[in-house]
Amino acid sequence: MDISKPILGYWNIRGLVSNVRYQLAYCGVDYTMKRYGVEGAPDWHAADKPKLSGEGMDFANLPYFIDGDVKIAETIAVHQYIAAKYKPELLGPSDAVTQAKLQGLNFVLYEFKMKVTMPCYTSGELDEIVKAGDGIIPKIIAYLGDKKFLGGDAPVYQDFYLFEAYQCMLHLTGGKLFETYPKLKDFHENMKNLPGLKEFLETCEDKDLTFNASMAKLNGKAGY
Repeated sequence: MDISKPILGYWNIRGLVSNVRYQLAYCGVDYTMKRYGVEGAPDWHAADKPKLSGEGMDFANLPYFIDGDVKIAETIAVHQYIAAKYKPELLGPSDAVTQAKLQGLNFVLYEFKMKVTMPCYTSGELDEIVKAGDGIIPKIIAYLGDKKFLGGDAPVYQDFYLFEAYQCMLHLTGGKLFETYPKLKDFHENMKNLPGLKEFLETCEDKDLTFNASMAKLNGKAGY
């Protein structure tokens, strides 16, 4: 492993990391991807997690991002660090009101991702996922309004999180998600055509990875 480059670590699924990979592609960052398979779980829990905790990673978890002496865990924190270092405009305008709104949006997007993911592991009921999505997606679309991206004419890091957050639901509904929410399809196309990300999506391994872990009752693989 090339330790001279940043390292992004996560399970061998899309889960909570593909969104980070989209942002890295857009930022043009060269990094090493370290994947932990189910069979390699002890490598994380018994080896790397305590090691990283001892080396100064607060709240060691997956995904993590290592950049020299900087060691960060948790998806949103990783998104924010990558934006601040490699493309600060992804943080959005610096005024207090905009920043407060974007931070609030982080909680909404996280809630959305969790509510449409957990039934995949628990009930296995697609109707539960659709109901959960219907409870939050209209709010996100209202925030999006007539904008191309959540931040306006240019993306913010939250856009990359949203872009992946609905992908499993889109797959499980056979594309009907976009029929219900055409504005989400417009957003999808805008994201797909971002420089750097467009090229990444054409060749990335993510489309060949499952959305969820193997124990999930609802799962699958899909392109973009």
